[in-house]
Amino acid sequence: MQTTSLYDITPEQIFDLLEGSTDQSREFMVSVNIPRQGKFIGKPFRTPAALMMLCTGGKIDVRVNLSTFTLTRGSVLLYGENSIVEYASVSSDARFCLMIITRKFLENMMVDFMAVIPIFKYIAENTGQQLSVDEKELTILTKYYELFYEISASYSRPVMRDLFASFIRTLGDMYSRRLEDRSPSRSRQEEYFERFVLKVTEYHHRERSVKFYADELHITPKYLSTVIKEISGRSAAAWINEFVINKAKMLLKFSGKSIQEITYELNFSTQSFFGKFFKRHTGISPTDYRKRE
Repeated sequence: MQTTSLYDITPEQIFDLLEGSTDQSREFMVSVNIPRQGKFIGKPFRTPAALMMLCTGGKIDVRVNLSTFTLTRGSVLLYGENSIVEYASVSSDARFCLMIITRKFLENMMVDFMAVIPIFKYIAENTGQQLSVDEKELTILTKYYELFYEISASYSRPVMRDLFASFIRTLGDMYSRRLEDRSPSRSRQEEYFERFVLKVTEYHHRERSVKFYADELHITPKYLSTVIKEISGRSAAAWINEFVINKAKMLLKFSGKSIQEITYELNFSTQSFFGKFFKRHTGISPTDYRKRE
């Protein structure tokens, strides 16, 4: 394999280089306690998927886009699809676990948004992706990696989905504690954000307008949009649409309901309108999505 330049590396190439384990679709890959990898050092590459790196020993300096992170035992580093990454220096005793998570895998896992909000907020507020965990938390995360490694190639997608949901909730709880320790009293904006997400969780199957949620929180749509953007980096409309699309995908995959029935359940006026909305956000029609899945 050509390894002189990893700029255009694919998930499969990372998998092959690290000799990891992958699920049957090769949409999710994990490697455990990888020793120092000289093949990666000093070679910038664009990440083809979201990656989560857990340092279990030694020291690793990583550049992600314009930021540099120093990882030691207990460091967790998240970086998303299309990030430019370079392992600037790696100590001889460095060891790490790596998780490669493709966009399709995340879509199929139907990630619980309430679980990822603390992660999202922590990253946004700290302008970075790094988290340091204590020894107990490191043991827990390492065990998750090891379990993913053991089952990913042999078990069905529902098993992987349930384990991944548990993993995300555990990681989200770790981030939540960091947020609470750093800021015992939430700001008014943070309270609005959390209340907004709770409202979207409750009403997204029938309400998609920003105005509805602003009215529920007794603030103006403009102020709600500003707050959500400042806290999360995403618009209020983007959050609402994400919930609706994930609900639609779950119904298409698991409910057995007709597309017409799903149209009514999600409060779209016509099946055509639902189809256009779904395709605009996913690039595929509801019918084709159901056939593919």
